[in-house]
Amino acid sequence: MRQWVVVAALLVSALIVTFATASILQGMAIAKRTIVAEPFAVEKTTPAITLTRPSRTEPAGGRSLVLTGRHAEM
Repeated sequence: MRQWVVVAALLVSALIVTFATASILQGMAIAKRTIVAEPFAVEKTTPAITLTRPSRTEPAGGRSLVLTGRHAEM
């Protein structure tokens, strides 16, 4: 039983130290920030180039495909 109390206490103290350090470091980083938050922000976006698709009745090549049955002669 005593070991579980020690384990729980160590785990809680490790979590407190970890998150306290992270909070302090984040506060220092925010205080020293001199640049804008979004350095790669764009003011105007344009759509990409769109291509017209052939109709669904046509194959991708734009012409009818002729299927021929080829059988290997033995």
